[in-house]
Amino acid sequence: MHKNFVPVNRRGGNKHNRNMKSQIKINSWLKSAVIVGAGATLLLGAGVARAQVGSGWAQFFPNSYIQIESNDVFCSFPPDSTVINFAGVQYTNKNGIETFMLVNHHSNRVERRYYDDYSDRRQFEGYVNVTGPTEDEKIHQIFCANPDGPYFLISAYTNSGGELKALGAGGGTLITGCYGTWVRINSIHDQAANLTDIYINGTLMSHGTWGSGISYYTKYGDYGTLMSAYSEVQYKNVKMFQTGTSIDTSAIYQIQNEASGLVLNNQGSLTNGSKITQWSSASTSQNLQWTFIPTDSGYYQINSVKSGKDAVVQSASTSQGAGIIQWSFGSAQNDQWLPQENADGSFTFVNRHSGLVLEDPGSSSSTSTQMDQWGSNGGANQKWQLIKQ
Repeated sequence: MHKNFVPVNRRGGNKHNRNMKSQIKINSWLKSAVIVGAGATLLLGAGVARAQVGSGWAQFFPNSYIQIESNDVFCSFPPDSTVINFAGVQYTNKNGIETFMLVNHHSNRVERRYYDDYSDRRQFEGYVNVTGPTEDEKIHQIFCANPDGPYFLISAYTNSGGELKALGAGGGTLITGCYGTWVRINSIHDQAANLTDIYINGTLMSHGTWGSGISYYTKYGDYGTLMSAYSEVQYKNVKMFQTGTSIDTSAIYQIQNEASGLVLNNQGSLTNGSKITQWSSASTSQNLQWTFIPTDSGYYQINSVKSGKDAVVQSASTSQGAGIIQWSFGSAQNDQWLPQENADGSFTFVNRHSGLVLEDPGSSSSTSTQMDQWGSNGGANQKWQLIKQ
């Protein structure tokens, strides 16, 4: 029953309340855990949608897990768990509502942690219902993964019939009289600008900064030393958004490297395995024309107009320097790319399988050079302009 249980040692949350110790062996109390999962419907919808606050956002679907700290041990449970009863924690996911409860002092945490360490912009949206007597519990976090520490927290209190307050990044009271009421939260974090905006039911209630970091991730649920008989936090209709791209999936593009000024070239080949090189953008050949076919989670096939095949990492390699070839679309995910838009309007393309980026190796200006993948370094040879045809 417990084969999907994973103890972890990555920390998160309010340092004042955190008393996490070194990872220890799982004690006999693990035997009391009950997990029902496999196939449960999460609160994350499908497709691309516009966020409720602002424009230029695309919904995406990061991996996650249910994170618990109990008896000073961090534990992870599958994201599709529907029932967890575990040493001070109760969690259910039923009829589209996630319920997070702390029922005794064995635990101070039950949260959904998104496995999405980011360094650009994110928007979290969710409807939360806090039940009395919940007191001084953190219900939403933007956590700084590097360096380790909380960047922003929303906490619930008993004041004024239930109160939500922002801790850090602007701070202040967000809403009162909210016990037993569904409240919509939108948190927008811009890492580059070091700004966080918090909207409650569509109204901006907090705006500000609080420290800075390199990467962040998002959590929601019930976290904090239990200050009342029990605490209960519910969420529904939770969505995550990232900055959308301006790619037109109905258009045909040349894909021009900023370092060389040359464009991706399939060399006129119709066969799997042929090299992807570069050529002068002055040519109007179909060899140089590409379309973007969306898959999911913001990824695209980069598809040759000439051959109908995709730009892929050869042999699904995860090594730096692996060559780019064309191949029929498959299941290895080495043929899917995440476009990240840069400040100058260019794009960096991240391979879904390897996590490395498409580049012109050595900023070569030779038309015989095969493109490859490499770790992202911000170089012009890793930036690509899209030229509509």
